[in-house]
Amino acid sequence: MMKSSIKSVIILGSGTSTGVPSIGCSCLVCKSTNLKDKRLRSSVLIITNEDKKILIDCGPDFRAQALNAGIDKLDAVLFTHTHADHAHGFDDLRQLVFRHKTPIDCYIDEEDAKDLRSRFAYAFQDTGYQGMTPKVEFHYLEKSANICGLNVKVHRLPHGSATTLGFEFEEFLYFTDFKHVPQDVMEVVKTPKHTVVLSAARKILHHSHSSMSESMELCTKFQSTRGILTHLSHDYDHETDSKALPEGIKLAYDGLRLDFNQRTGVS
Repeated sequence: MMKSSIKSVIILGSGTSTGVPSIGCSCLVCKSTNLKDKRLRSSVLIITNEDKKILIDCGPDFRAQALNAGIDKLDAVLFTHTHADHAHGFDDLRQLVFRHKTPIDCYIDEEDAKDLRSRFAYAFQDTGYQGMTPKVEFHYLEKSANICGLNVKVHRLPHGSATTLGFEFEEFLYFTDFKHVPQDVMEVVKTPKHTVVLSAARKILHHSHSSMSESMELCTKFQSTRGILTHLSHDYDHETDSKALPEGIKLAYDGLRLDFNQRTGVS
């Protein structure tokens, strides 16, 4: 029997909570015509060698992301946390439920599940709403899980007053919306890690987000072959800032596809 593995990861969105361009902003990046400076809210799609599709985070841009990537099914959704930019596309899961006539498996922290049940009450209880609703099955995450045949380790990361979940696969690490990686997590992440995708919201230090320099240092600590910085604000001009990055570290952009078959680097 073939072992399940990651075939590719697609960066559906590489932007911070406001997206880029930011509403009302006239800075050079927000006015840029470079498509790599157009950033929807952060999310990734994992495709396995068995064509299973796993979404990490379902933010308010999910509909556009699904259309851009040609997503016609989801086998699982993982939530890092339930801040609006990572969870408020939840209602748009209903179209996939309608197409396939089956609930979608959602893997989530138990407290975050309570949060979604409250925000989207019409999907979980009789509120009198008669329209189509997203139907999901919640699976509460603790330290690890097997999702679509992939073994996933779950790490808890500080994000201001909140906690986010970081996901570690055999050769892929996805940490977003964190201030730092606690020492106990550093000690258990298996290294070297081939591909590491980390948020780096700002170039300057931020009270609840890892910065560019902090995330670059983590790429080194995780001994990544390719490090990708995501959840980017309009601080970043893709063309200019890409030139300043060291070998093996790149800025994410919407639509970036990371291939895990050939291991030839970022496509």
